[in-house]
Amino acid sequence: MTTMVAAPLAAPSTFSIEFERTDEDFFCGRRRSTPTELTPTAAEVGDYVYDATKYDLALKAALTGEDLFLIGVTGCGKTAFAKWLAHELRLSLYFVPHDAQTENEDLLAKPEQGNDGIWRHKLGSLPLAYGQGGVYLADELPSVKPGVAKVYNPVTNGDRLLVRTAAGIHTIKRHPDFIFIATGNPWTTYAGNNVIAFDLMDRCATFEWDFPSREVEVGLLSTQFPDIGLGIIEDLVAFADQIRRSAAQNPDNHRYVCSMRALKRVLHLHQNVGSTLDEAVTVGILTPLRLQFPEECETVEATLKAHVVLDRFNA
Repeated sequence: MTTMVAAPLAAPSTFSIEFERTDEDFFCGRRRSTPTELTPTAAEVGDYVYDATKYDLALKAALTGEDLFLIGVTGCGKTAFAKWLAHELRLSLYFVPHDAQTENEDLLAKPEQGNDGIWRHKLGSLPLAYGQGGVYLADELPSVKPGVAKVYNPVTNGDRLLVRTAAGIHTIKRHPDFIFIATGNPWTTYAGNNVIAFDLMDRCATFEWDFPSREVEVGLLSTQFPDIGLGIIEDLVAFADQIRRSAAQNPDNHRYVCSMRALKRVLHLHQNVGSTLDEAVTVGILTPLRLQFPEECETVEATLKAHVVLDRFNA
């Protein structure tokens, strides 16, 4: 009788990924700017929200190698800060949304079938940013499953990142220009957060994010919409500010928060699409509000009328 002996499985190889770089490569030779160099005016910022009094510490923390965790309501400028930071440092922005369906392979390496029928692993945004440098934005990170969140443990520890593919186990060293920013909504207003995120707070510099000041918001909007009167923009911002204050004081009864994104939509429709301000406010703010929070729409309409935005326009 012949005895069949199974051949031992070959141990997976372990090696470091070498990223090709040229003089023209976007990531090559970038020098970190110092905090004193990052003081743009509203006109220079454009779409990038910047409030020196609020962002200064977060900015300096990121530039000195700290990982950031920004917690704030939807539309308060968390993503805008990451965009602005990447813009000013001339680094690529890796925007990675997270939810309950996010899996480890979505972040690290996912098998994909090529046109030749062969399956290969495609590296995810995390190993690319970690090895090449860039601003990595883990959006809504607290919503993932605890096991997936642990993918970021070596990242926030500054350790080598291990990525397993069919070719072996790749080890990736943290690039000096890698900046990690996680964002999430407050636990009191978003049921999708997981307890695992509290562990992330221990690993990151955690900031409670808020909307920019009224002066900064008016400046940013007036820069982006120069053809709209300053008085209209000031009234829109004052209206949004009152709604936000009401939501902060009554979180159980007031869930709607008028984001800067909504105000930009109103002004865009009015300036570039040709809508009347009445139509723009209806499409940009009131209709979405009626569909999501109909019980709050009457209060918001009354607040809007109190700021006479439409009366000022019609006059």
